[in-house]
Amino acid sequence: MDSIHQDDRYLVMSGLGLDGQAGPKYIAALSGTTMHTGHLAHLTVKWCQEMKEVIVPGRLANPIDVGYLVMNTVDYNAPVKQLPLTHALGGLIPMMVSVATCVICVLVYDWYSFSMILLGMVSSGLATLVIGRGRLVIKKPIENPVTDPPPGLLLAEDSVVVIKGEEGGVNAITRARFDLDTDLETKSRFRRGLRRSYSAIGAVCLFLFTTQFILQLLLIPQGTLFGQIMFVVSLLVSWTYNYYISSFDTEKIQAKLFFQTLGSPQMYRFCVGTRTTMAVLVCLLLFHDVTDSSAQEGQDRRLTILHTCLPHVNSTRGVWKKWMDKVIEQLMSVGDVSLSRLYRI
Repeated sequence: MDSIHQDDRYLVMSGLGLDGQAGPKYIAALSGTTMHTGHLAHLTVKWCQEMKEVIVPGRLANPIDVGYLVMNTVDYNAPVKQLPLTHALGGLIPMMVSVATCVICVLVYDWYSFSMILLGMVSSGLATLVIGRGRLVIKKPIENPVTDPPPGLLLAEDSVVVIKGEEGGVNAITRARFDLDTDLETKSRFRRGLRRSYSAIGAVCLFLFTTQFILQLLLIPQGTLFGQIMFVVSLLVSWTYNYYISSFDTEKIQAKLFFQTLGSPQMYRFCVGTRTTMAVLVCLLLFHDVTDSSAQEGQDRRLTILHTCLPHVNSTRGVWKKWMDKVIEQLMSVGDVSLSRLYRI
């Protein structure tokens, strides 16, 4: 039953555009552990690209963004923030057009076209009401006692995000997900337990729109030509509004609301010109204020991150080995003053 529920959850959330995107790899800096992430990590990288960039001087060959994010404590009981009500006022236009066409059909006594326009209004309204009863929340991940603590980094193809701060906040990005908390669970008379709300949402919406589709095929041809024109007008206005809504960058909106829910944590965006510069900058940001138990442990950690950021470099011999040895030597000697100067670039 849990697997069925998870499938229903995924279908609903992906259908609403709130899940389904694979996130970048997450690498824990202290252990080198790699894990796959999901939709919220994808939004994090997306939101980082919206930040004002700080250009790091140097050679420019292949520009790469390096984000720096400091997480706070996350309240998983708080619902995800919503857009202001003014953003929904545009929805009044197709509603008023549908009401107007309904009234016109009544005036010309075309009850078939009137009933089908009214049915479309009712079915769309009820489906929206069913989904709207849900409360969008950030689903807290299951606690894992062996989870690697921060810091860590999200490694995408053309950008990197260094994440530090509270472990619960980092988990909200790497392991949590959006969830629709509904109150549609009802007890069954014949079966024990609770009926999953995602199945109820799918069943209600499927019934409404299937009924509307079949009745429109049967009854619209029975109406007058003028009534059919009114039906098409209401349909075109609704489609135009839906097209207008679909033109928005929904992932950008989700990322904005997601980070508002997280408490608007500090985020910086650096732009570097090469991958080698990116690897060095990532090490500087990751291991700032991190205490190593020994010099060898610190060198191993930094070497792991360099290998992760530069996977195609053969560091076991030749020039690249000398380069990495020199870089690690310099990284181990970097103090707070040098890093403070980096933040002020």
